[in-house]
Amino acid sequence: MQHGRKLLRLQGKSPHNMSMMRNLVSALLHHEQIKTTYAKAKVAAQLADRFITLGKKNTVNARRTCQGFLRPPHRETAASKQHHKTPPPGPIGYPADSLDPETFDPPPTLFPKVFGTLAERYSERAGGYTRIVKYGRRQGDNAPHAIVCLVDGPRDVLFEMAARTAGREIAQYVTSTGAGLDGITALSDDVENWEGLADLTRKNLAKALKYRDAEAKRDLVRKAKEFADTVFVEEKALNGHRRPNPEYENLAFKDRSKESNPYVGKRHMAGERMSGMDVRHTGLGLARGDLGKIFNNRPKDRRPRFLSEAQVASAPV
Repeated sequence: MQHGRKLLRLQGKSPHNMSMMRNLVSALLHHEQIKTTYAKAKVAAQLADRFITLGKKNTVNARRTCQGFLRPPHRETAASKQHHKTPPPGPIGYPADSLDPETFDPPPTLFPKVFGTLAERYSERAGGYTRIVKYGRRQGDNAPHAIVCLVDGPRDVLFEMAARTAGREIAQYVTSTGAGLDGITALSDDVENWEGLADLTRKNLAKALKYRDAEAKRDLVRKAKEFADTVFVEEKALNGHRRPNPEYENLAFKDRSKESNPYVGKRHMAGERMSGMDVRHTGLGLARGDLGKIFNNRPKDRRPRFLSEAQVASAPV
C-alpha cells in the first residue's frame, strides 16, 4: 500500500537515496542551480521547497529539522583555489556579515541563507520556489537530464532565456520595420509595451518579473537589448532573419516540391552559440552554472568584437 509515500521512489537502497538527496538539496540551496537526472531533479526540487518553507516559518522545530537534514555547503580551501586559473566567484545569496572577508568562503552552515536570504526573497510567494528545465539526455545511459534552479534568483534559467527570446523577436521586428540598431537602442524600459513579441514570450516575461524588483527589470532590459544586437548583426550576415520565401508563396500548390524552401534566412534559437560568442552565453553555459558568476579577468563589455565594430560603423558621423 502507498501509505506515507509523498516522494517519488528512486532505485537503490533507502540510506543511499537519503544521503544523495541531502547532498542534492544542500547543493541546490547553496549554488541555486544544479544539473542532475530528471527523476532526481523532481525529488530534490520537492524537498528544497519544503526547507524553504521551513525557513519562512523560522521556528525551533524548523531549525532542528534543517539541522538534521542539510549538510554544510561546499568550501574552497587554499589548496583547491591554487588549481583555478581565475579565483572562483564568491558565494551568492549569503548575508554579508556571515562571510569571511579574507577568503570569501561561505559559512559552515546553510542557516544564514535559508532562514535569511531565501526567506526574505520568497516572503510573498505561497510556494513554487524551484524550477525544473529539461536538458537533453546523458551520454552513456541516455538518462534524461534536467536543470533545477531557484526562481527569482541570479541563476534563474527562465529569466535569462526569456530575455534572450525577447531580444531575438525584437531583432526580427526591427528588421521588418527597417529601424535597425537604432530601433533596438531606442527601446524603452517598459517591457509590457514592447511591440513584436509573441504571446508566450510576454507570458514568460511577466512570470519572470512578477516577484522581482525594479533593478531586475532593468537587468532584463539590458540583456534583451544586448542579445537583440547580437542577433541583428549575426543574422544580417547570414541572409537576414528567417522569413517566408515570397517565391515559394507565389508557386501553385502542385508546383511545390521538397526542393523548394518555404523560408529563407537562418533561424537562431535563444540558447544557440553564434560566431564570436563565448560558450558561457549559450545553453551549455547555463547548464554549467555560469549564470551569476563574476569573471574578473574579462572586460565589462562581453559582446563579440564584430558587434562592437558594427555599432561603431553604423553610428552617425
